[in-house]
Amino acid sequence: MKRIIFSGKNINCIAVLLFLLLPGSVYSQTEKDLNGFDGFIDSTMKKWNVPGLAIAIVKDGKVIYEKGYGYRNLNTKDKVTPNTLFSIASASKSFTATLAAMAVAEKKMDFDTPLIEYFPSFKMYDDYATEHLTLRDLLTHRSGVPRQKFFSLNTPATRREVRDCFRYFEPTADLRTKYQYCNETYSIAGDMIAERYGITWEEMIRRRLFEPLGMNNTLLSVRDVMKTSDYALPYIEWETGTPSQMEFHNADILGAAGCIISNVTDLSKWVIFQLNKGKVNEKQLVK
Repeated sequence: MKRIIFSGKNINCIAVLLFLLLPGSVYSQTEKDLNGFDGFIDSTMKKWNVPGLAIAIVKDGKVIYEKGYGYRNLNTKDKVTPNTLFSIASASKSFTATLAAMAVAEKKMDFDTPLIEYFPSFKMYDDYATEHLTLRDLLTHRSGVPRQKFFSLNTPATRREVRDCFRYFEPTADLRTKYQYCNETYSIAGDMIAERYGITWEEMIRRRLFEPLGMNNTLLSVRDVMKTSDYALPYIEWETGTPSQMEFHNADILGAAGCIISNVTDLSKWVIFQLNKGKVNEKQLVK
């Protein structure tokens, strides 16, 4: 048995970034109200054997607390800070769904129009699904196709190949009859949305979300992470119970499904944006 516990890797992270979204009656901004909080985090980290994590607390549209705990590198004992970069893995999907809502509001796509009307060459394993699959189906994991683990391990050269190969993924359920988590549907959805704008998903997410929100330290590839000075190493726990350093997982091929790398300073802006119903600085980015 193995357990991924802390990682720049894009799967099975137990502790990467933690947000506590607290009603006003629970916490105030005083240190008194946070007495014992550090002790709780420290004891929980020991219980789960987590090398390090970062936390931001958002209240009434503002960050009232942010702090790093533990180490981002167990060998050098470099500490986690609020600026430490972690892979946010499948939390990336929430960004893609927001871009989808923008595209629908701007009439570039519709949630319930069959995708074949926008992309005539797109095919599924069976004709019925090909003719009826929609953007909503991709985003809600009801395409009938489960996650393709073997395909993910044998990484294709481009994300377009993910879309082209989708026709060979045999479904294990009929369309819209079962929830089956699938990274590939989000990779495809993200690229389809961006294609309707004539740009890449990476360009779109930077222009439409990262830049307006001021998420200036958020990255989209582990290759860029290596050029920075404050990032968390990935670790895995084997039977010994001791975290062992792993190789970084390059999630570029996942794209919209799980390649975002960020920190709590930037992600607190994302949380505030969502709590503010799609508004930033009084500008409505998405309805």
